[in-house]
Amino acid sequence: MLKIKKNIFLYLISIIMVLFATVPTISMVIKNASTYQWDFKVHYYAGRAFLCGLNPYVYENFKNLSLGAVDMPFKFPPYTLFFYKMISLINFQIAYHLYLLIKVFLYFILIMLWKRFFLKALTLYYLYYLYFFQFSLGLYMQTLKQEM
Repeated sequence: MLKIKKNIFLYLISIIMVLFATVPTISMVIKNASTYQWDFKVHYYAGRAFLCGLNPYVYENFKNLSLGAVDMPFKFPPYTLFFYKMISLINFQIAYHLYLLIKVFLYFILIMLWKRFFLKALTLYYLYYLYFFQFSLGLYMQTLKQEM
């Protein structure tokens, strides 16, 4: 009984730490859309070019669609265009947030897969703590960068 309460307590602490690290980071990414996920514009407008029947590998095609907002070419495999084509069906701001949500969700799925197939000896708490440390360090480095 005592071990079960200890496990539940550790699990709750881990979840709180992950939320404490994730929520501020996601809000920072949402508020500074031009700084973070800067390559999403390329993906979005390449998908839009593909949707319009244009070749997304020709830089001018999706640069014109983005009204000059994209400043680098699309250099990703062709099969990714089908995903970006679906994303480009919706408004850019909504697509930006959806893309971020998908990335965060897939990150947690990746942690679960690591735990299940590769890190069987570690408890999931250690992975949560590693995640918390990584985001905390990232926020700290970002704060230092802004102060300079």
